[in-house]
Amino acid sequence: MMNMLVLPMIVTYDMKLSQVIRNSMIMVVARLPWSILLGGLSLAFPVALVLFAPYGIPIAIVLYLLIGFSLTQFVHVSFANSCFDRFLNPRIEGAPVNLGLRDPEYDDEEDEE
Repeated sequence: MMNMLVLPMIVTYDMKLSQVIRNSMIMVVARLPWSILLGGLSLAFPVALVLFAPYGIPIAIVLYLLIGFSLTQFVHVSFANSCFDRFLNPRIEGAPVNLGLRDPEYDDEEDEE
């Protein structure tokens, strides 16, 4: 379950490998129900597809070759960003907190005409 957090943390923060592993383990334990849920959901869809759909194995292979891995990683990285926003960013001087995924400058505002 730490893999959901290790790769985004390596890319985002300048830490030693031991710090990355320690921090990701702490965050996974702190958000254990969500970590288990995301890990289970990552496996539930392909397993259900293979077991209950006719020709499920070829369909699962095609789906995962086209969009499956990217969709799964997008969910994992979104979870990692929420963990970073909650646990790491408040402890780092100048790091943005409660930013979310969307840049606020794209919010709809009335035109100043």
